[in-house]
Amino acid sequence: TVDVEVSESALVGLVLSEVFINPAGSDNGLEWIELYNGTGAEVDLSGYSVGYTLGSSLSDGYAAAGFDLSGSFPAGACIVVGGTTSSEANFSPSFDVPFNFDPDVQNSNKAMALFDVNRAQVTASTVPLSAVIYGSNSAGFLDSDGVLQVSGHVDSPESGNSLERVGETWNIQSTPTPGDCSLGQ
Repeated sequence: TVDVEVSESALVGLVLSEVFINPAGSDNGLEWIELYNGTGAEVDLSGYSVGYTLGSSLSDGYAAAGFDLSGSFPAGACIVVGGTTSSEANFSPSFDVPFNFDPDVQNSNKAMALFDVNRAQVTASTVPLSAVIYGSNSAGFLDSDGVLQVSGHVDSPESGNSLERVGETWNIQSTPTPGDCSLGQ
């Protein structure tokens, strides 16, 4: 006999699943990202980081701003990183990892990425584990295959919208859903 584990969905790896970077009004303390562990196993987040781009530091790419992650991330779990303010303005998330993006994430023509290295090791040429490039890609951000995209994965989000991963693509979500990593399935 052989033990078989059945999963409701295909294993997708450790990925960004939703990004809320453009709340109505001020961004301070309201931005968040959602991470999904679709690896099928618990992941120790030490050694992982998030990086994002800034308008004044385009040559730095994802190394312009970001932070290291830590803790254990159970298989199939969905966590929300950001805040630290939860209100109707950011769809009232419960933050698993409270973190105020400082400096604030740029609202248009930039990128956000998850890395399987510490932030200090991220350079402009580091290939992300998972990424969303939004708006134009005139600054030349790499996708998770290490490919320089001609344009972004999705348009820049309007105020109050998020960017949500649906399968292998990204869509603009007019009703963000923090903590619900359905990946459009």
